Amino acid sequence: MNNIDVTVEISTRNRYDFLILALQSVAFQTAPPKEVLIFDDGDHKDLRKSVTYSSLFKLFDQKHIAWQVIFGEKKGQVLNHQKAISIAKTNFI
Repeated sequence: MNNIDVTVEISTRNRYDFLILALQSVAFQTAPPKEVLIFDDGDHKDLRKSVTYSSLFKLFDQKHIAWQVIFGEKKGQVLNHQKAISIAKTNFI
């Protein structure tokens, strides 16, 4: 199934245990999104170095779901959401 023009934005602040569940949910949607933006407002861990996350990111790549981890400014999810809207508009034009 082709990706639909939807951007998923997930903000987290040191809740990496729940983040993995949210990302798994996104990966297994019937109609996958075009991209996933992960805003890390916490410890700014490099999730690509985690075995758990790297395997999930490989799954995103296999399903042609673009993804990126963005280190937030620790100013909350409202600011992250505004940035996600701006990124999505740029990517879909």
